[in-house]
Amino acid sequence: MSAKRSLKQAEKLEAIRINLRKAVEESGMSQEEIGVLMDNTRESARADISRLLSAKFKRDPQLTTLLALADALKIPLHELLNPNFRPESSEPQS
Repeated sequence: MSAKRSLKQAEKLEAIRINLRKAVEESGMSQEEIGVLMDNTRESARADISRLLSAKFKRDPQLTTLLALADALKIPLHELLNPNFRPESSEPQS
């Protein structure tokens, strides 16, 4: 049963990462601009956001990072963390 739970968690985490990517795209800001709004240095801002959005990045993002992203994007954190949420202009869930 733990393997099923792990798979289910992985699917939810990927859905959340998709939410993060979509929200960043929908913002109209560059990754560097968002990173700077999150108090990253200009030199590391784009790389930090890119890593956060990457499916290859295996570590879960810290809550403080997600809070800073939600604040920078002016989106409630609970919406970004909801696996069923999709930013407004994307296709509705079936």
